[in-house]
Amino acid sequence: MNTQKINSGEKFYMHQKIKLNASTQHTYVKKLIFSHKITKGQYTIINEVLLFAIGIGITSLVFLSFHNIETSMEKTATDDQLVTLSNFVINGIVKVVESDENTSLMLKLPKKISERTYKISAENDNLVVFDMNDPRVNATQELFNITADKNINIVDITSSAEYIIIKYTDNTVEISRFK
Repeated sequence: MNTQKINSGEKFYMHQKIKLNASTQHTYVKKLIFSHKITKGQYTIINEVLLFAIGIGITSLVFLSFHNIETSMEKTATDDQLVTLSNFVINGIVKVVESDENTSLMLKLPKKISERTYKISAENDNLVVFDMNDPRVNATQELFNITADKNINIVDITSSAEYIIIKYTDNTVEISRFK
């Protein structure tokens, strides 16, 4: 430490003349000595801790961003696949109805959509394909006025069916699992 006593109350510290009274002189010198020796280590530790915290913060933000993007893309893909499957089944119904009486058509269904099991049913002249684990995730499609003069019977079909049969006899469309 570069301090020297010249007169009572005067000190030189790092080539600066500082005037102190006797009561604060001891406290001031003590603060200078301890703060100078300790702060170098403290600044290094604080600097490293802050850099580490900033690194963890940036890593967390990147992880959360990618997780949110992945969740959004998965939801979009699931919704699109449910709509595609419902359109596929509706097209099968339309083909059977437009053809002659006593017609049947077999369709192969995917076992899962986005690694989820699903169910196909009919509600109020609509074909509904929904996720069995979360029924809020669904695709509801109108049956194009087919139900106005035709009866449609759909036995609830789960994704484990793999094949369905659409039969058209006596003004009735029946959709069931292939056994």
